[in-house]
Amino acid sequence: MRPDKLVPFDYKKDFHPKNSKKLNKSICLPSTIQAYNMATQFVKHWFISKFTPDTFKTIYIDGKNVFDEFRRIPKIELIKRPKPSLAIVPSINWEFNNENVEMYQYGLNTYQARGLFKDSFFKDQVNNLHLGIAMQTLMVNFGIRVRVETRPQQLDMYKFIQIAHRVGNVYGEDVDLDFHIPYSLMIQIAEDAGFEVEYNKDTKLYPKIKNIHGFLSYLNTHSSLPFLYKFRAENGKNEFFLRMQRMYVNINPADISADDGEKEGHMNNNFIIDLNVEIRFPAPQFYAYYSTTTHKIKTIYGAWNQATGVVSSIYCFKGVEVPPVNARGWNMWLSTTYEEDESKLDDLLVIDFKELFQGELAEYLQQCIIQGMSPAIFCDIIMVNSGEKVLGRMNWETMVFASIHPVRATGTYIGVYLDMEYINNYIICARDGDKNRMQHSQNPKTYYKRPDTNYNPAAKP
Repeated sequence: MRPDKLVPFDYKKDFHPKNSKKLNKSICLPSTIQAYNMATQFVKHWFISKFTPDTFKTIYIDGKNVFDEFRRIPKIELIKRPKPSLAIVPSINWEFNNENVEMYQYGLNTYQARGLFKDSFFKDQVNNLHLGIAMQTLMVNFGIRVRVETRPQQLDMYKFIQIAHRVGNVYGEDVDLDFHIPYSLMIQIAEDAGFEVEYNKDTKLYPKIKNIHGFLSYLNTHSSLPFLYKFRAENGKNEFFLRMQRMYVNINPADISADDGEKEGHMNNNFIIDLNVEIRFPAPQFYAYYSTTTHKIKTIYGAWNQATGVVSSIYCFKGVEVPPVNARGWNMWLSTTYEEDESKLDDLLVIDFKELFQGELAEYLQQCIIQGMSPAIFCDIIMVNSGEKVLGRMNWETMVFASIHPVRATGTYIGVYLDMEYINNYIICARDGDKNRMQHSQNPKTYYKRPDTNYNPAAKP
């Protein structure tokens, strides 16, 4: 963080014509290790999720606390090192610059001049406070090593990893990530916004914002991205995070190999499978803060300036979990996303499923309603927003869903699950019960008629 490099910034009239002023700007560099740890946790989740629970008896991740395994594994198990065992060793690519897009050849002065004022995600027009963020891409190479007991286990697991993890193919996944915001920057924003900050006599202790709930409410009122205040295990403090949704992570399982095991007497043992994975992971490059006040942001390493001793890292990855199978054992029939307007985030989430439920599925739903039954007996919908399940009510007559509580993010992940046994029985017994071995297919509109209306099969539903 370089608060001493303040550059006057013209506050253009088209943003605030009645109060044209000059803004001071500071560049704050966030913690890179936090994004590095999230990338490691992502790869661990990506690899293990393809296996059944507790497949690997021992899991080692290079870089985590050396005493971590002593908390969970008995001493005798540490001596035996039960197999199958898994080791994940990350290695960051320091020379990666995203095809010269993220080169650092310009220096702080140019970064301050290029600015992020127009694209600020946090805007307080009354107090002239603005906060923007510039993103970068981290390339991290992961060496994943699996050790098994026998050659048959190695052959079977090799083929499974090759297929399940799509070795040789480049693809990606969308995740929601919580990025850390430097605490000194948040203290500066709190003071500029008029919140009382309590400083300690010991300079090593963090200053405190007295009305933390009011300050968090103020941040989210003026921000297009959600602010969070939660525990950060790297320094044992409660700090601020920025949640960014649908961040694309590029996955490249480059190659896989296997060895011939280790010779133990006349037998071979400890067969190894090596998988090399290249991950391109999004991370904040820097935050740009604008205000008319004088900045007092301190140049510190917040995670390392600790009087208590050793620093330990925690993974803050937050995945979006839409399960492939629901609680009733029904498989996912389709998955999609719904984008809500930012202006409606404080309102209940309302989704019209008419466009999604078309074709034969619309026939099954409509037939169920005509018979006086709820389609919920064979159709289930799970929606996830900001990593939390969306609770609400579905009106099957109008196909409109309304949530009970407002959602926090614009993007909602949707999974639709069907009881295929019910649908297949309906096709065989109800719809095609009198069908011969071979005959022409009928128009779905003629399969049923509404009992209480003047139903016209030729009319558009």
